[in-house]
Amino acid sequence: VVLETVADVCENTTPIADLSLGVVLVGLWDSKRNKILRIGSGFVVDRKKGLIVTACHTLMNIRDDENSPFGEDYFGLPYGKALIGVIPRSGDSGIQGEKAMFRYFAQIIAKDTNIESKGVCHIDACVLRITTKLEHDVGGNCESIGTTREILLLHNQEGMKKEKLYQLKVANDKCELDEQVRVLGFNQGGEGLLSEFEKTDVDRYLDFAKGYVCKKYRNENHYDHHHEHHPTGKNVFKPREEIVVICPTIGGHSGGPCVNRQGEVIGILSRVDPADPQRCYLVPSCEWKKLVRKAKMAS
Repeated sequence: VVLETVADVCENTTPIADLSLGVVLVGLWDSKRNKILRIGSGFVVDRKKGLIVTACHTLMNIRDDENSPFGEDYFGLPYGKALIGVIPRSGDSGIQGEKAMFRYFAQIIAKDTNIESKGVCHIDACVLRITTKLEHDVGGNCESIGTTREILLLHNQEGMKKEKLYQLKVANDKCELDEQVRVLGFNQGGEGLLSEFEKTDVDRYLDFAKGYVCKKYRNENHYDHHHEHHPTGKNVFKPREEIVVICPTIGGHSGGPCVNRQGEVIGILSRVDPADPQRCYLVPSCEWKKLVRKAKMAS
């Protein structure tokens, strides 16, 4: 029996610095109000085509929001779209540290087809495709985004190549119980200093949380924990397969990649248990890989 020492574990673990360039901020942007309405995280899955995986609940209603139509892109906003922030490479700008700058707009290109065909969401994930680049990076309160000129990248392979996006590797469909993992994303919790009413600016600093896999399951009956409120089974979120991790995540991490020690993405953060905030649920890679394949064919 070979036992790993702490030194062995550290040596075989991919540093966060090597992964940070592939993690992105994902915002729901309302062009009419010139404002970010919701914020989450995601990661670059295909740098050549400009494809990003994120949680679809950041960009559409898949749960119990009675104020917006179920499953419609951008919560049904006629002027809604996805805003993407990336961490600049060294030399890209004067910004130092793991701080993202808003640089791109993107569109939803693939999501669970059951949302429209059956009124049920089984996969809390969607794939975005970068469409345009802002003429210059935007930070701060983002008010200048609406007046910043956009450069077309859609169907522009040469232009996308010049962006030098960094993509994360996706793991095979296996993960082990008690496997050590890390969730990467952009914490919007206010660092304990701000109340809900004071959180007006987007926290663009990357952070991560460590945890471990405690359960893997596939729900053959697609159990819906809200079924009491939805007797018809319509307009509900019924996860089909999830990985459960014990990890202290926080608001803003939704859609962020959960990686193993090798830095491979095993899933994205979907939700937390309301009774135990450290018990988190991932959409495993096997669920959204099919969406990525669909997006690649459409690109």
